[in-house]
Amino acid sequence: GMEYYMRFVARWPKVEDLAAAKEEEVLREWQGLGYYSRARNLHKAAIQIVESQKSKVESGEQSGYRFPRTFEEIRALPGIGDYTAGAIASFAYNLPYPAMDGNVYRVLARLLDIDEPFDTTAGKKLFRKEIDRLLDRNNPRLFNSAIMEFGALYCTPTLGDACETCPLKDACLGYAHGT
Repeated sequence: GMEYYMRFVARWPKVEDLAAAKEEEVLREWQGLGYYSRARNLHKAAIQIVESQKSKVESGEQSGYRFPRTFEEIRALPGIGDYTAGAIASFAYNLPYPAMDGNVYRVLARLLDIDEPFDTTAGKKLFRKEIDRLLDRNNPRLFNSAIMEFGALYCTPTLGDACETCPLKDACLGYAHGT
């Protein structure tokens, strides 16, 4: 994907450049990546960012268009859900929001021996409560990166005998309960 990214950013280096593009141009540049709704949402988000700040830029109140800097502003962009908003807020601005991807749900389910499915209303509430309890509020960027990476490299969907050498096995309730 790096080749696409480099081409995309070279063509539209600023958010206002992307906002000024025609949707057909954006889709043509995206061609080959699939998930065309992502390209459309990216374009719509650029337009929304520019439109929401146009008067401030034109009046000289701010020198350029800026990406939203709060979870709520990020979440309000087209195509941005809680996971992506949390990831952007924590990785870009080190704000205390979780980035809850499949790896994180899996690590939490095993570590805390949670058997509630994460895609139910009760499960979402429970997992959110637990990640909020564990989240490092001083360095959420590092916490989110670490738990996602741990789930991708160690606490994988197919464990085999990985639990035996896991650095967290002594704290893992799933390991302790054999679940």
